[in-house]
Amino acid sequence: MVASGSKLQACPRPPALALVSGKGGVGRSSLSLNLALSLGTLNRSILLIDADPHPGHLALLGGVESPPSLLATGCAQTRSLSPSVDLLQVFPPVGGNPHLDDLHMDSGALLAFESQYDLLVTDSGPGIDADSQAASQAADAVWVIITPELTAVADGYATGKRLQQLESQIQLGCLVNAAESAEEAEDLQQGFADLFERFLGAQIDNRGYIPLDRTVRDAAKNQTPFSLARPSTPAALAVADLAIALSERHPIVTLHHHRAYLEGIVDLVSASLDGSMARRQAQEPSPTT
Repeated sequence: MVASGSKLQACPRPPALALVSGKGGVGRSSLSLNLALSLGTLNRSILLIDADPHPGHLALLGGVESPPSLLATGCAQTRSLSPSVDLLQVFPPVGGNPHLDDLHMDSGALLAFESQYDLLVTDSGPGIDADSQAASQAADAVWVIITPELTAVADGYATGKRLQQLESQIQLGCLVNAAESAEEAEDLQQGFADLFERFLGAQIDNRGYIPLDRTVRDAAKNQTPFSLARPSTPAALAVADLAIALSERHPIVTLHHHRAYLEGIVDLVSASLDGSMARRQAQEPSPTT
């Protein structure tokens, strides 16, 4: 649990951007990593957060050891990915159990920790389950990652719809990954926006696209971020443009009613676990007398 702290009003919280997808395999983790690193080259201090309930992909792609889990230790411990980018992991490794009842994290301490950074970039888990969506629900802005694959679009819409229902003030955006052309990406963006407007009465921003690029796969195999190793490739240039837009033209706006971002994640995960336990208890047969 997160306890209130005296520093809560003293430290400004940086904006939090979460990248989410309806399914795995769309390049969400790779984009999160390379966007954070590209932002870091612009003299921005970035905290990259692995909030996937099945963690470890960011550390693997970045070629570093996973940091200790926030939910396992109660402490915000990081690994350095570059001079300007640190990595934090929320969930324990697969098979580990977060003992939330025993955790006592101070909200003021979390806010002070976050205030060291200019922006928080989060790799959320895929899908609409509560743990996967905790980091997105607590964020100020969420980008839904889709690809030209039909199932990625359908699952991405379901994920965005659920987020809109949970937190209508979140700034939603759509980013197309692995598009073969600008025309293909534009068609996908327009179709996705039409779905939101027609069925949800909501707007979703066009956040651009990342072109299909072989170097992305090669970089993943080599555990070397393409934005640093191959900065002149099409995907790296597109990510660099996204970073510039975030820094200069379209910065994320902090939603003032939110608390410390990490505090919001922890509380949402805790509520999710409490609800799951209550449902399991309700489904268990009563002991016979």
